[in-house]
Amino acid sequence: MNRAKCTIHMYTTLDGKIETDIAAYPDGPQCYEAGEMYDDITFSKFRSWGCGRSTYDDGTRPDLSPYAKLSPKGERPLPSEEKHLFFAFDRMGKLNWKGPYNDYAGHKSRIVEVLSSCVDPRYLTHLERLGIPYLFAGEDGIDPRLFLERLFAYGIDSFCLCGGPEINAAFLRAGVVDEISLVVAPGIQGGRRELSFVGSDNLEGFPLYFVPKRAEIGKRGALYLLYGRKWMDINDDE
Repeated sequence: MNRAKCTIHMYTTLDGKIETDIAAYPDGPQCYEAGEMYDDITFSKFRSWGCGRSTYDDGTRPDLSPYAKLSPKGERPLPSEEKHLFFAFDRMGKLNWKGPYNDYAGHKSRIVEVLSSCVDPRYLTHLERLGIPYLFAGEDGIDPRLFLERLFAYGIDSFCLCGGPEINAAFLRAGVVDEISLVVAPGIQGGRRELSFVGSDNLEGFPLYFVPKRAEIGKRGALYLLYGRKWMDINDDE
């Protein structure tokens, strides 16, 4: 396999909702164990992880006017000295980062922007000024398989995809998800319209079926579920 292995890793409620800013989202002491379990898996098992644009989009956009007459230098090797790399899938270059690191769960991860070739060149210069490396993984959109192949070429053999629902669906649709890792908190959000960990208007390639590999119940009610390669892959190997 000439690509990095891909694991979708998500934190959900019992009713399948992913963590949001909704006030009613279960976040009491009953869920602390699940949150700790999720973060521990993310940073102990993976060096490289990433999310879709909407997860980190605060609605603001960088001022690109100072870079109108400057040319970007282009892709550079990924910073191999960093303990963790955070890949932001930002097709058109919209995220307004303030610095080169993503602080999450007590860990600093070096940001790497994943872009399409049609991004505004001024945004590339903006990233270079911030010290944020970037790589291209598609012409007018993100190609999940190409992204994983490019990681492998950089010496990265595994990647943890942490949502949201659209980017998860894109990787599943592309047939490049090797495992699904779910930490389930013992709480129910209860809403009708909140997001699940996979969700897309494009249902091409769905439904999909994966094989259970592991299940663990934590001392305080957290549930860990690990699913392996989808059923079709297993049947193809027979």
